[in-house]
Amino acid sequence: MSKDINMRVKARALGLPAEDYTNDRCWRTRTSSTPASSSCLQLLGQERQGDGVVAVRRYTYYRITGPIVTDLLVNQFVYLENGTNFYAQVREIRGKSAVLRVLRDYTHAKNAVWGVTARNREQSFALNLLMDPECDFVTLIGQAGTGKTLLALAAGLSQTLETKRFAEIIVTAPPFRSGGHRIPAGHRGRKDAPWMGALEDNLEVLNKTDDAAGEWAAPRPTT
Repeated sequence: MSKDINMRVKARALGLPAEDYTNDRCWRTRTSSTPASSSCLQLLGQERQGDGVVAVRRYTYYRITGPIVTDLLVNQFVYLENGTNFYAQVREIRGKSAVLRVLRDYTHAKNAVWGVTARNREQSFALNLLMDPECDFVTLIGQAGTGKTLLALAAGLSQTLETKRFAEIIVTAPPFRSGGHRIPAGHRGRKDAPWMGALEDNLEVLNKTDDAAGEWAAPRPTT
């Protein structure tokens, strides 16, 4: 039994039963003015195309009109899955029309990032943000095992060692564990092992070049 979600994930991976300590859990109502579900919105297929399709550099843009425009937010993801899938990001809202930028499909092997392809639309949305040079800060929220660390590391490695956009990768974490308890001095290495395990495990997978990495195998860059 542990309050540390990383410890519980590693325990379950080893076949050990793991539970959260729930006696002190406080259930709170979300007070943010923007609900978590607003990060993406499903289109209804009733939107009207406005000024047509415009291709600018490597992006394709659509201007749409319709009642749904009042529900859209800038930078929000929208999608339509009715046989012909459509995924885009809201780039501009002006009056009764909105401009959508078509996303890159990171579920396709040709767009793999450091050997990693998205397994669902949410992971593809995340990679579109992580690989966007115009986006300076990305926050990923999700349950353990949804690929947050793997996608962020893959994008960081690709843009540091392949495209040279960045000079280095810096990983930071506050010196606090689950429950708000500070890690005692003199015990950092031992106490941090389960905490940093997720990062180290993902790096190990991303740097494997043999069959041990499975579908996540990626070639090492040559310098």
